[in-house]
Amino acid sequence: MPSICIIARTSDNLAQSGTTEILHGYRGAVLKRHGMLPPNKTSDTDERLSPPGEIEEPYCALICTPDGGLIDVSPRALPQLATFLDERKNALVELDCIVVIVSPDLEAQHNSVALLNAIVPASIEPGKCHVLLVDCPRNTPTESAFAELFSNLHERQLEGLIVPTVMNASRAFEEAQVHQLSVSALMNGADIEGEFRAAREKGVREKRLLAFGRRLMAARTVVAAAREFGSVYDALGLPRIQKTSR
Repeated sequence: MPSICIIARTSDNLAQSGTTEILHGYRGAVLKRHGMLPPNKTSDTDERLSPPGEIEEPYCALICTPDGGLIDVSPRALPQLATFLDERKNALVELDCIVVIVSPDLEAQHNSVALLNAIVPASIEPGKCHVLLVDCPRNTPTESAFAELFSNLHERQLEGLIVPTVMNASRAFEEAQVHQLSVSALMNGADIEGEFRAAREKGVREKRLLAFGRRLMAARTVVAAAREFGSVYDALGLPRIQKTSR
């Protein structure tokens, strides 16, 4: 049976979009996007974006695939997601879980509280909903950085929704954007090291080689961040992409 995970982003920032790409890199399969303007494709398995409208469209598209995949829901489409889950709560057999990504900014916390109040437990049981904290300040206690979210979940006795391991603030996603790097592609074999070696062996001009070097350092930073995320991904209980040996 296809396995589907819905990723609910609560803010349009690089930390949340980059985390979505890491989830896709580990999961593989198809990534569908809902509720956003069409950007450039971000990976080889990223299909054409679904048009605005009912979120049921990308869900039905994934249940027609052998392995399912991920649905990336933008902040502007969270009310649609809540309505969809309410109307179809007894029909979502393929839905493994919902991952709500939250960063410390007030918009993200407000959106996350509104969504969680609407869907848990009315439309989805707590065991299928995970709150993933990203872009966490390294020198600030997590409960202080996410005060509104923690207060709400504590009041509702739903602290267990929060994934224990958090993603600290990092330059990785900013650098990926600057150097036009696909996070999920880097996780699954994009050979930036090989590109740099080839450029060096060809004797390209120093200025261009320096640009390759900066791109390489950015790629290494992204890959390191993705590796650190491995334990978080495993805690979600999602299947991993099956890599073939070369």
